[in-house]
Amino acid sequence: MFRYAHLFVLAVAALAVAFPISDGLTARAPTSTSIDQLLNLVPWYRAYNPSIQDHFYTPDINEWHNAINTLGYSAEGIACRIHSTQECDTVPFYRVYNPTTYDHFYTTSKPERDNTIKNLGYHDEGITGYIYSEAVLFAVPLYRLYNPSTTDHFYTVSSAERDNAAANLGYSEEGIAGYVLPPQ
Repeated sequence: MFRYAHLFVLAVAALAVAFPISDGLTARAPTSTSIDQLLNLVPWYRAYNPSIQDHFYTPDINEWHNAINTLGYSAEGIACRIHSTQECDTVPFYRVYNPTTYDHFYTTSKPERDNTIKNLGYHDEGITGYIYSEAVLFAVPLYRLYNPSTTDHFYTVSSAERDNAAANLGYSEEGIAGYVLPPQ
């Protein structure tokens, strides 16, 4: 019965914001920030380092700032929103890093993560957050792409950005990594 309760709360809150009954009710309607807190949603920040050709994603604002201020990454904003804790129907989103090829890689597949660690020179960096493995209400696909010439994995919720990366930037589409909430 409560399997999709968090999605029901999100739907009701979105309707309350979109269709307020009165100014008095609107003042008490949940804001997107309170909805995010209720569902343990956090921004998943994106950065890119052109000198090593690596896209980097993190829900940790301090880690993102460090990458930008000391490691040569450029801020690219919020890629999407993910859950900071495991919620109903979410799965771990693993992060690994290869220091030889300078590639951050993210996957929901534990066997895929384990293979990169065992056979491809990646180091385990834990769980970056939790995402949906299947489409759910309000979630959008998180597209995964890979550029073999630069050894870079790239993730985006934008189909236009995905299409451009595949057509013009040397990336190959690797499907959908999972489903996330879009940036606001």
